[in-house]
Amino acid sequence: MIFTAFRGSYVKDKVIYPYREDHAFDFYNVDIDDSDFIDLILQVGVLIANEFILNYPLQRSVRTLRDQAHLQNHLVNKLDYVFLDFDNIYNEQTAHNIVEVMKNNDYKFVIYKSRSFGKIKENGEKVFNLKGLLFVDIEFNSDIIGYVLETIDATLREEIFDEFNLDVSMKNFAGYQAPLNREADIIGWNEGSNIPRFFQNKFNQNRLSSNRIQNSQPVHQVVYNEQSSNNQFREYIQENISYEIIEELRYDLGFRPIRINENGTIQFSRVGEISSGGYYSFIDDQLVIRHPLKEKNVYLLKYLRNIPEVEDLIRRFNGID
Repeated sequence: MIFTAFRGSYVKDKVIYPYREDHAFDFYNVDIDDSDFIDLILQVGVLIANEFILNYPLQRSVRTLRDQAHLQNHLVNKLDYVFLDFDNIYNEQTAHNIVEVMKNNDYKFVIYKSRSFGKIKENGEKVFNLKGLLFVDIEFNSDIIGYVLETIDATLREEIFDEFNLDVSMKNFAGYQAPLNREADIIGWNEGSNIPRFFQNKFNQNRLSSNRIQNSQPVHQVVYNEQSSNNQFREYIQENISYEIIEELRYDLGFRPIRINENGTIQFSRVGEISSGGYYSFIDDQLVIRHPLKEKNVYLLKYLRNIPEVEDLIRRFNGID
């Protein structure tokens, strides 16, 4: 398994600076034998404790600038891992809960205590941040990486209500992991069988294309008003539709789950909006994404009606075989 470490002229805290003469870094690959999982995660621990590591590996060792324009020609085509960077964890139990949820979902992963774990911030709060790897089998593609990270985030938020943040900017391939500068202390691991596997063709087939959403038209005359009436119809669809379809549609419309609140709502942000807060759905009515400004409410049924699975549900609701 390949990791790309790099060196520069000097280091200050978590920042590494390039060589002055050409503003470049020396990138070099470290190949760790992955035939034994325990040995692998121990060796990775040694690496992340001492080296600056690119978020994603390069095909070969090279001296170049650390920006996307210069790195993109050297990147691998397939990824075996994605870094997980958890911060804003203020309760040690939350850190252990993250590990347990990952185990319960049978992901293959390792999570280490971060360099700030157990330290007190300037505001007096103690943090228990984490750094880890999720093992995957995916094509190198920013959309796929983002989807995998957001899926992990949503899975955790289904069961963890305390504050934490999973850095989804990890899809930035010019980004890097600063060394822990301490012995890598494993807080949890699992050699599970739930390994995300996505490649571009399959990924596109399994998701609703933007064209399908934009051109969605009703295929049956179902008498209901999306904003108010015929709640029975909406409840019937939600009870019987595959949750993955709702999740994929929300994703394609730009909605990203932030957290599940104790009041029974799911909070969302929306890609592309400068101020995207305020969106939410009720857990028992996820076909409407609501906003304090009612004109910004989004009614998912109008996008779903020509999807084959929903067509069948509409026919059954109307008593049509």
